[in-house]
Amino acid sequence: MSRRYESDRERELDYEDRHRSVRRRERRSEERRIELASFAALIVVFMVGLVTTIPPVWMSLVGGSILLASAIYQSQRRWRVTAMTWIGGIVMLGAALVSLYEKIPLPGGIWLPIGVFALMLVVSAVTGEL
Repeated sequence: MSRRYESDRERELDYEDRHRSVRRRERRSEERRIELASFAALIVVFMVGLVTTIPPVWMSLVGGSILLASAIYQSQRRWRVTAMTWIGGIVMLGAALVSLYEKIPLPGGIWLPIGVFALMLVVSAVTGEL
């Protein structure tokens, strides 16, 4: 049974609403793929850093860059970016840059990037943004 419309304009609005909801689902799928790719890149960085002898400052630098690049890419597409992504990226990248500039060891050593990443996961899971 087909729906009866009062006017052609009402039919057009109904079509646009259905079309818009399909586009919204595609966007969520693409957004999830981007988030999954940045998560996988962080996991690879930590795995390589723990298996080899990469200094913690470089792990923090690369990890913070991945998080900030992901946040910038998502915000340019007008997707929602969690605050923890921005904060985690800024903390990791900032600590690494200060450590490199001042020629001091990374505060917290290897535990800084791992702790920031773990804290991001926990807070995102608790707030329901994961």
